[in-house]
Amino acid sequence: MFLFGYFVGGMVGWVVAKHHQRWERWFWLRVARLARGKAD
Repeated sequence: MFLFGYFVGGMVGWVVAKHHQRWERWFWLRVARLARGKAD
């Protein structure tokens, strides 16, 4: 069950990344900014 959920999650993530690269880039820039803020 866990492996099935992991596989489905990976497929969904791949489709979202493929169709929403701009959103994905914004998300990772935001994560990087938050991580940098915590590091300081």
